[in-house]
Amino acid sequence: MKVVFLCLWLLGVLLQCNAIIALQRAGAQTDTEEALLAVNGSDSKKTVVVVGGGNGGHMFAGLAASKGHDVYLLTSTPRSAAEWQEAIASGDPLVIEYVNEPGKQVTGRLKGATHDAAIIKKADVIIFGGMEAAYHRQNLKKMKDYFKPGQIVLMVSGGWLGRSEEYLGKHYMEVLFGVMQSLPWAARFVGPRGKRVENYGAKSVMPLGLTGHGKHSSVIQLMRSLTDIDFVLSPSLLAVTLEDPAPRIHPTLMWGHYRPLKEKLIAASKVLLFYQGARPEAVKVALAQAITLRCEGHVDLSSIKSTQDTLLKWYGHSQVSDPSTLLTVYQTNEPYNGLRTPHTIVKEGPNKGKAKLDWTSRYVTSDVPLGAVVAKGIGDLFEQPMPVTTFQILYWQQVMDKQYVTSKLGTPDLERVKSIDDVRNLYRTLMTFRADGKDIKETMAPQAMNIHSVKEFFGLTNFACTYLLPVPPPKAPQ
Repeated sequence: MKVVFLCLWLLGVLLQCNAIIALQRAGAQTDTEEALLAVNGSDSKKTVVVVGGGNGGHMFAGLAASKGHDVYLLTSTPRSAAEWQEAIASGDPLVIEYVNEPGKQVTGRLKGATHDAAIIKKADVIIFGGMEAAYHRQNLKKMKDYFKPGQIVLMVSGGWLGRSEEYLGKHYMEVLFGVMQSLPWAARFVGPRGKRVENYGAKSVMPLGLTGHGKHSSVIQLMRSLTDIDFVLSPSLLAVTLEDPAPRIHPTLMWGHYRPLKEKLIAASKVLLFYQGARPEAVKVALAQAITLRCEGHVDLSSIKSTQDTLLKWYGHSQVSDPSTLLTVYQTNEPYNGLRTPHTIVKEGPNKGKAKLDWTSRYVTSDVPLGAVVAKGIGDLFEQPMPVTTFQILYWQQVMDKQYVTSKLGTPDLERVKSIDDVRNLYRTLMTFRADGKDIKETMAPQAMNIHSVKEFFGLTNFACTYLLPVPPPKAPQ
């Protein structure tokens, strides 16, 4: 076996060398970056701006830089930008370590980091990959005067249903706007920003919805080249939003962990694994949240699958050892290994070292208003009751002191709800709630854009509708 492995490795080295030599003979540039681009199948060097310096930002930036592209990191604060710039100036590359593949590393050198939004003027591709979706809109508004025709602007989830001048500026019709269903990896950066990130595993496939017509296949190929992830074109942005299981998974599992403890302090060692320690009753609640919209003649929703099927599509049977139920998918999915429920650690005082579950994580503050409320709002338009989703929204809006949904009957006592059967006992009341609360404008629900009917949803030439619909190809000349 060792001999076979060595032969295959030598063959790979020879193939890469031949590719580089062929470029040299053709008169191409011979520096390392151009060679990397050729070997990795990219058409040309791109200038990539990754927005946000979080876990996903480390992955997108490191991988794109490793392929020879010019990569800049745009942060929201001077302090974060300075931390990244210090790491870049040190001369050390950003290192991606593959936790489940011992010995495997990928390194990439970024060109720079800044908090000045004007950096996007030089970008070919802008990826909002390193910040919570809750901050997308406010950051887009800072950038909208710098977008230019032909740029590719990609978001990671967030409930987006289209592009608009409000967020993309005067060239919004000439920007290719897209939404990927989720972060492609489970990853955590370690130590100072810009130094090292641990990759616990990747999704096998990643749906990407794009606006407009044409160039879609080239964007898919580009993202495959940048990330080594199998990006596939989703039928529509609506399909991307509704198929994303995060708004059904994260708030529900968080409810299962948070409800028994609330603000109690516990030993840090007692913090449960988020997925692999999921409470069975919470999983049953997640299973009860189904999307069954039918929009024939308007937009293709055929890609929408169950939560279990979507997770298996993402991760594949090679990473999930027991795919028989949603609970076993959580428990046996390799990229979920070791991921604990979001929590904070007390740093001083008599309770130093103890932990408290952190409901302010993106699992709640992003996935509720930008996911669950979006689905609920669309369900209202189509007169589809969504009582279980409504329960989740009600629970978390109380914790967050928000009001996304309301009912003339008032809010039932949710503290008594401990199981899916308890939720079902409240169905009649839950079905009276509508996405019309005072804080609905903070969400991406259609009602936040004053859309209150199916006709408006598919008929108005505004942000949510026009670019949601498939654009027909131009007519052939007569």
